[in-house]
Amino acid sequence: MVGLTGFSSPSFSGTTIAADDRVFNDFLQPGVFDSANATQAGDYVFIYSSGPIDLPAGETRRFSIALLVGEDHDDL
Repeated sequence: MVGLTGFSSPSFSGTTIAADDRVFNDFLQPGVFDSANATQAGDYVFIYSSGPIDLPAGETRRFSIALLVGEDHDDL
């Protein structure tokens, strides 16, 4: 199984997912776990990343995540 190596939660209104260079350079970097917006209400994009890994043609790897949401810590 491949592990999670990065997470970002940019604001939806300021993010153009089609802007590949920005997504790859700003959000899909190993070791970056950006949760700066975690305490602010809003509309966000969740970008999970894993890698880099070697993946030969025709092979697959499993990748699993869990997303927990709640109003506060006790709610989780």
